[in-house]
Amino acid sequence: RKLNQCEGDCDSDSECATGLKCFDRTSSSSPKPPGCAGSTYLDYDYCYQPPVTPGPTTPTLKFIGATPNRKLN
Repeated sequence: RKLNQCEGDCDSDSECATGLKCFDRTSSSSPKPPGCAGSTYLDYDYCYQPPVTPGPTTPTLKFIGATPNRKLN
C-alpha cells in the first residue's frame, strides 16, 4: 500500500500516496518533514505534503470588439 502523510519509511516519491513526496532524512538528527508532528524514528524517511506553489495568475476577460452576427447554441 502507498504511505500516507507522515508515514514512513519511504525510499522514493512513488511509495507515497498521490500528491505526497518522500522527505529524505540522512540522519536521526535530520529535521522532521514539514507538516508532521511527533518523534521520528532513526533516519527513516517520511511521506509529506509539499508546499503548494502558486500557479499562473488567472487571465482577465477582455472585450476586443467583434459582435457575432448570429446567436451561438
